[in-house]
Amino acid sequence: METKKVIGITLLILFIGSIIVGLPLLQSLAYGVALAYIARPIAYKAKESIGYTASSALTLIVIIMLFVSLGAYSASILVKESQKISKLENKELEETISTAQHFLDDHPDIKKFSTEAYNSAVSSIAGTSEELAQKIYSSVMAVINLIVTVFLSFVFAFYLLKDGRKLKEPILNSIPAKDKDKLNEALENIDRKAEGMFVGSVYTSSFTAVTTGITLFLLNIPYAVFIAILTGIMQFLPLVASQTVLVPLGIALLLFKNYFAGAIVLLLAAFLFFSVDSFIRPWITSGISKTHPALILVAFIGGILAFGPPGFALGPLIIAAFQGVIETYAKA
Repeated sequence: METKKVIGITLLILFIGSIIVGLPLLQSLAYGVALAYIARPIAYKAKESIGYTASSALTLIVIIMLFVSLGAYSASILVKESQKISKLENKELEETISTAQHFLDDHPDIKKFSTEAYNSAVSSIAGTSEELAQKIYSSVMAVINLIVTVFLSFVFAFYLLKDGRKLKEPILNSIPAKDKDKLNEALENIDRKAEGMFVGSVYTSSFTAVTTGITLFLLNIPYAVFIAILTGIMQFLPLVASQTVLVPLGIALLLFKNYFAGAIVLLLAAFLFFSVDSFIRPWITSGISKTHPALILVAFIGGILAFGPPGFALGPLIIAAFQGVIETYAKA
């Protein structure tokens, strides 16, 4: 067998092996890539004065602090509202329960859904001690897995921010000199498009947060800023997005007979559901990344449907690679 064939087969085996080893970390890597692209515009502005390492670390620390602050504020709200409920007198509590019961009686579809959800929750809790222990173990492992995934995502994001551009050097050094310029152009094109897609998502989420915040403020709903920020964060994930926040809020307002505010919040949820992922995100992101709006839809919605939550990063990366390569080599 020729030496070149032996080297080629060896490289192929090593490449497949590296993919197998990296698969368990795919979710963390995907989130890390997305986080790095989102944070990069800020980190790169700071690198001029404090360097790549410090700017990358500082940017990620700020992001972590924001999420920790949001989590702490969420916990404080839950404690505060729980204390209010515990201080309700029996009469007030009975009136609240009665109001909810009358609403459910007037809306049988919602009552049926609520009953099924309650029965499902009870059945998931009920069971033998062995089943309960297994559920607790699964829950603990899920929490540990989440913590590890988040931690590794920030680690990957840090190294990608710090010197991610160096990743292309081994690729360029492994090909003939005559092809380096073209491949380098393709890689740069892919990088610009991927960054544009993720930065566009930041603008889209900001639009959702501002729209939600203004609406809730005008309706005089408590914790309007907090709910708006939470809605904006959820908007990063297409399909589920802000509806996971606004729909329960709208239903809760209806339950407490605030029909006008409840209707407006549900209308806002419907507007965001039908407009943001279908029109606003593609419009904003296509302008930044120079990618066709239809490909933006495929990147984000198709990515989520194909890969689950990691598809938020994998979908745009695949589409950016596809379009970047096609545009570069089509010029040849």
